[in-house]
Amino acid sequence: MKKDERGSITIYVLSSCLLILAILVGLFIRNQSKIASQRKQQQLIEQQYNDNNRIDEIYEDTIENMQLNGGDNEN
Repeated sequence: MKKDERGSITIYVLSSCLLILAILVGLFIRNQSKIASQRKQQQLIEQQYNDNNRIDEIYEDTIENMQLNGGDNEN
């Protein structure tokens, strides 16, 4: 009877280890998915900030044009 009891304990321990392993793998996959999503969002934000450089150029050009036009109006 001891061999039967040892077998049932082995199955119990093995199934518990497999369950814990499955949970850990699930958590790992979820975290990797979250990291990939954050990287994509970070790249999108960086692209949007890089587009703002053009906005700065347009702003500076507009200010220069206003100063040139303003100087013409004063004469």
